[in-house]
Amino acid sequence: MKKIIFSIAIIGLAITLFVLLKGQKPESKRKAKPPVIKTFNIITVKEQSRSIEIKAHGKIQSLTRIQLKSEVQGRLLKSGFKLRAGQNFSPGQLIFQVDSRQAQLALEMTRAKLLTSLSDFIPELRSQSPDAVSKWEEYFKVLQAPETIKASTSKLPKLPTMQESREQMLFHRMGISTLHFTLEQQKLQVDKHITRAPSDGTIVTSQVTSGNIVTPGQILGLFISTSQHEMQVEIPLSSVNQVQVGKNVKIQLEGHDQFISGKMTRISQSVDPSTQNVPAVVSIPYSKNNPKILDSRFGTAIISSKSIQKVFALPVEAMFHGNKVLVMADSTLTARVAKVKIQTKDSVYISTEGFKDGEEVEKGSKHKLALCMNEYSLGNITGPVQGTACWQPPWTKRINSEIEKNHKQTKNDQ
Repeated sequence: MKKIIFSIAIIGLAITLFVLLKGQKPESKRKAKPPVIKTFNIITVKEQSRSIEIKAHGKIQSLTRIQLKSEVQGRLLKSGFKLRAGQNFSPGQLIFQVDSRQAQLALEMTRAKLLTSLSDFIPELRSQSPDAVSKWEEYFKVLQAPETIKASTSKLPKLPTMQESREQMLFHRMGISTLHFTLEQQKLQVDKHITRAPSDGTIVTSQVTSGNIVTPGQILGLFISTSQHEMQVEIPLSSVNQVQVGKNVKIQLEGHDQFISGKMTRISQSVDPSTQNVPAVVSIPYSKNNPKILDSRFGTAIISSKSIQKVFALPVEAMFHGNKVLVMADSTLTARVAKVKIQTKDSVYISTEGFKDGEEVEKGSKHKLALCMNEYSLGNITGPVQGTACWQPPWTKRINSEIEKNHKQTKNDQ
């Protein structure tokens, strides 16, 4: 019995020693997970003054675009007809002519009546006012010349000035005033049968050929000037306050390396509802040094803005929510409202108001989703992100899934 009790005591003591020795065994060290190092790009705030070049794309058009219409009725004459698409003109060159024989005959008849009246008026005037005869004889001589009414560029002689009452009474009694103004009206009607180029230009479209009968108001074609052009551009709404009328503009034609000079002529006071840009017009004066400018050709206008004071530059992707940036301060990223002075395609220029020289601003976009979480981890920098949380519309499932994925990744990195 004593042996049994002794054996049990020995076994209990062995178990106790085993447990004590096991408890004193040093635990194996767990391998620590290496810290995840993340990097991001920053820009240090430094106040500066900048003059920005604003690029605006647009289409160049002729400054003068004239719809050619007939003012009279008649047949288009074959002689001198050049109303064909692609035909170029110099100022004053004949474009087309309508048969004017009937109008010319009416003009000749009125002139004959006026000359007959003057033949009676001048002898009687000589007996009443001899001093006034010479000016009327000169008027008669000019009116009698055939080229006075046949040449489209000629003008009828003006009526002499009458000072004496006897002269005026005789003038009206002979009906000279009525015949003179009738003659002027018919001369204008004859001149409408001929259409000449108002400037250097070309025909874009032609809708008739020689021999066609035309009527008053009928559109015959489109004439455009080739000496003066303008470019219609759209300026971003954020940049329009930095653009001034009268400023010089550099224009680069599409597919051409050479620049041509222009000037900002007009800036609209309304916004294009479809693009939210502001329409503007750049005039392009004629210059022999300019490359050939074709109508409806595209180009890029490079507009120098006003000098912008107290700004610093950021990439466009550094902005979120339209007017916020990420600022690093005391190991914490903070969302801060930024006042955009001007924006180009790649950059935004922020007012230094609310910022200090030397502050660090995040210039990338890969950390923006962190603002939609409660916590932002960046290597050994962990802390709450202060500012406005993301507003998530119910239909943005894709954005929500990206946020959830980013959140899980952040938890795993921790």
